[in-house]
Amino acid sequence: MRRIRTAVAVAAAAALLGGATACGGDGGRERTPQEAFQASAKVMEAAGAAKVALVRQDPADGPSSGSGVLSWGSKPALDLVLDRGSGEVAVRTLDGVVYLGADAAQTARMGGRRWMKFDPEKSSGGNSEAAGYSTWSEQLDPVSDLAALAEVGTLQRLGEERLGDVHTVHYRGTATIRALVGATGDLTAAQRVSVLGAYLRQGATSVTADIWINDKDEVVQERKACKVAKGEAITSTRYSEIGTEVNIQAPLPDDTFDLADADPGNATG
Repeated sequence: MRRIRTAVAVAAAAALLGGATACGGDGGRERTPQEAFQASAKVMEAAGAAKVALVRQDPADGPSSGSGVLSWGSKPALDLVLDRGSGEVAVRTLDGVVYLGADAAQTARMGGRRWMKFDPEKSSGGNSEAAGYSTWSEQLDPVSDLAALAEVGTLQRLGEERLGDVHTVHYRGTATIRALVGATGDLTAAQRVSVLGAYLRQGATSVTADIWINDKDEVVQERKACKVAKGEAITSTRYSEIGTEVNIQAPLPDDTFDLADADPGNATG
């Protein structure tokens, strides 16, 4: 994000001075998808957090859904409850560390500790499922996608739509995974390597992001489809209460245990 912040600021200022809106611009000129993405990136960067509801379809892991809160920017984090069909699991990520809610049997074996901890930087091999969660907050970050797609994506404006009672404009952006992650300027070098690695482990080659932006330049919904080795992985995310105050904290040390101590094959219940 840092690399295009000036461009974003210029686009936002031009929108204010020229009277541009989500539907048109100065003298009725319809703004380009790139201008819309840049303006929305600025708005969402300032917001910093939102409530989220997501639905995932993964060709390897099957369907899942969840809801919770997400923060992005200098300290990305999330706190979700996911339903994977076989049951619910709490997922919390902070500073790249994953915390998974333990089931009753695991909690009992671990002396009442309720959270399994997985730190990918300290794991010798680790749990591939837990490792995947470690980059979710970055992958669900709307600012990263908007900014990167504005820089390297092939963009389209698909038209005006209503999502519930909200007026939006529907855009689509496509890019290769390497180009998208490479253009994501608000990630540190370590985060960029981690996110790219998460995509590549799935065999991901390209991404298509459908993004719905409201009249306040907020992202209301994003549907991201990635071509992976076994088919197509799709995540649809709805953002609400954008700018809400979020304070995601790691579980207390006395309430956590290392994921390696959990029974193999039963890491998330």
